Amino acid sequence: MDDTSVKAGDLLFEGVTGSREEGYAIRRFSTDLERANASSGWKIDDFVLEGVEIAGADQSSTTPTSSDLYFERATLGEAQVTEGGEVSFSLTGSKIDNVFSDNGVLTSQFDLGNFMVKPGVGEDEPSAPATLPDILNLSVTANQ
Repeated sequence: MDDTSVKAGDLLFEGVTGSREEGYAIRRFSTDLERANASSGWKIDDFVLEGVEIAGADQSSTTPTSSDLYFERATLGEAQVTEGGEVSFSLTGSKIDNVFSDNGVLTSQFDLGNFMVKPGVGEDEPSAPATLPDILNLSVTANQ
């Protein structure tokens, strides 16, 4: 694998219906991705899209947003960035929910989940590990 390649785990498509002309509906898509070289890289585990719609070749084929791709929900188990063999950024438990109201208005709800940033990873004098709220001097609360 060269420095520009992305290693993909199993690409799992569940509940696929449709055709090239009319477009496709996919109940669930999931995969893991990774790109790494000797000094840095990234990986994504448990990436899932649900309620996926892909517009077809026919001009009358559209998704609910009139774009070529739409999904109802996206979830991410974990994403990590490494530098010099150390994790410099991680994101876990993220999700996006898209919903259309009865009058056709799209509402998206984002939940970033938990994230960590270690500034200075890969520098000559590494900094102490810190989370983004520590760096920005923020107080973070979550609505449950």
